[in-house]
Amino acid sequence: MVATLKRGLNNSFEVIKELGKVLVPVIFLVTFLEHSGVLYILADYASPLMRLFGLPGEAALVLVIGNLTNVYGAIGAILNLELTARQITIVSVMVTISHSLPSETAIVTKAGAHGRWVLIYRVVASIIFGLFLNLVL
Repeated sequence: MVATLKRGLNNSFEVIKELGKVLVPVIFLVTFLEHSGVLYILADYASPLMRLFGLPGEAALVLVIGNLTNVYGAIGAILNLELTARQITIVSVMVTISHSLPSETAIVTKAGAHGRWVLIYRVVASIIFGLFLNLVL
């Protein structure tokens, strides 16, 4: 029983360490962008597009971070924004469909698929689901 508990604690520590590698830098980045005013400048440019999804311009940062890194990076970005449950649902579904685009596109290409088409499919599916959820929620 002690060995199982020790193994579980070690595994938990490893998971926390891996999540921390992504979440902490993203939280710092979003906080810095917010306090420096850069986030609001970027949000103003992104607002017209993000309105199509029922999202504020700041949510574009969540999509960019999620698409370039992973779901955990997007979660770190969401934590620093004041989004409603509806907005979190929409942006979360979009990121779930199109997260980690550079690394996953490389993986599917190495596996023999046409990476470009998989990339396009994932981005288009993310957009379609975002538009759909904006209409139904």
